[in-house]
Parts: sequence; structure tokens; C-alpha cells
Amino acid sequence: MSSYTHFNIKFKKKGGGKVDLNDYENIKNKLFYSERYKENSQWVSSSWTGMFIFDLCKLSNSIVFETTPVRSYYLTDILDDIRDDGEYTIWTICTYEEGPDWLEIYDSRLKENYSKLCNYFYDEVKIQFSDLTFWTKVYLDKMFDRINETEYKYSKLGKYYSHNEIQDDRDKERKSSLEQKCLISERENYILNNCFKQEPKSHSNSENNWYSDPLVWHFMTSFENGDYKDKIQRIEFKYQGKLVRLYDEGEYENCYILDNWFNLDRSIFENWDLDLEK
Repeated sequence: MSSYTHFNIKFKKKGGGKVDLNDYENIKNKLFYSERYKENSQWVSSSWTGMFIFDLCKLSNSIVFETTPVRSYYLTDILDDIRDDGEYTIWTICTYEEGPDWLEIYDSRLKENYSKLCNYFYDEVKIQFSDLTFWTKVYLDKMFDRINETEYKYSKLGKYYSHNEIQDDRDKERKSSLEQKCLISERENYILNNCFKQEPKSHSNSENNWYSDPLVWHFMTSFENGDYKDKIQRIEFKYQGKLVRLYDEGEYENCYILDNWFNLDRSIFENWDLDLEK
């Protein structure tokens, strides 16, 4: 597996039971202090390249764990072990170096892990231009709603692929994963302030640059190919008021990608349990 595979994980109790601090300690011991996988645990807790979150989330009724291990197989071996113990179902958004995100569900009742390509929602695209000519405005007015002289907005529910690879700025001192972990509430700020922007993987493979709305797909493909270079200062994708993708400072090849469970299209896993062994 890739050295930069990012994992965004939820540990849920089988049968929908409520997770508590005992579950938190149980998962912590299995991940970071495993007797069966001592070497793996040491690498999982000390060798990573991005944001590190490990917490009990009451809102999602799960133990959340988000990290980018340097060697991902150390973590996946432990996840397999937790799955096989049969106490928890593990929901994972995986981001590999190549291609869009994948959802993977680990459950001991499945013959093999359930996997689906992730789709994410947005419901607003906001574009900030530099000075525009009259004819450019006439063209844009046909596609978007003008907010003011330099800003346009497009409000419509749509879906897209994403590539949420989160890596720290290498020049910053690496934090201690367990002692100085990132809070769930600080995830967005952490990415914006401490992580590299990412290339959406769309220039060479149009399938990775998929948007459900043809207008947005055409516009973003043109934008990422440089057609609007020096004309656009900022593009924001939002879902329910939350920022999910950001191009800023006039850059068009790389952006901040902030997708998370909240804007994941849940229809991709509505029937995941139909494959359970009888």
C-alpha cells in the first residue's frame, strides 16, 4: 500500500450499541498497545505524516481515528485483527496516492470487506474573480448568479469524487500523536493551517474529475486546465454552510480538500449489510 494512504475511521459497536469510555480505552489498547502486534502498534502511534485524531465522538456514536501512517499495512493488519475479534464494525474512508477516496467497511460477519467509491455532496460553489470585462460578465451571468462585481455563486446540490490526502508541511515539527492529538472540532483549521494543498488528480484522468452537474464539471475542468489563470482569486465549495474544498491565492492546480463523513453520500453504503453471512 501507499506510504501516504490516509485513513478516516469510525469504530462502531455491533448492533448499534452506545460507545463509551470503556470502548475508547479498549480501542486505544488494540491500536497502540497491541500484544499481538507490538511492532505495528509502535509504528501506528509514532510514524505518521498528517493530522492525527483519536477521540470518542458522541455525535456519531463512534470512536474516531484519523491518521496518515508512513506504512499503512501496519494499521490495516491491526484493523483486520479488531474486525476478527467481532466486537466492532469499522467504517473507513481510505485515500490512496492515486485515485479518489474509497469507503471500506470491516465486519467479521462479512466474507470480505465491503468497498465502494466515495461520492461527496456540495450545494454551493462561490467564485471570486479579479476585474472582469463586460463580455466576460455577460458569459458568466448565463451560468451563475452574480453576487457583486467580482463574485458569482452557483447553488445546486451536486456530487463529486474527492482525493482527501492529508499531509503535514514537512518543515513543521511533527506532533506527538497521542499526547498532542488534534481535536475533532479543529480538523478544518488544522488542515488549512498545517497541511499541504492537494492536486485533485483531474488533469490526466477525467474519471477522477467527476462532478454530477455537467456545468460544474465543464467549468472546473477548464479552470484546472488553466483557462482562467490570473482571473480567479478564489473558489469555495460548500455543503450545508461548511467549507469542503478551497482554491485560494489565485492557484488553480492545488486546493485544500476538507471532505469528511458529514458530506459523504450515504447511498453508497445503504445496503452494505445485505452481504452478511447467514
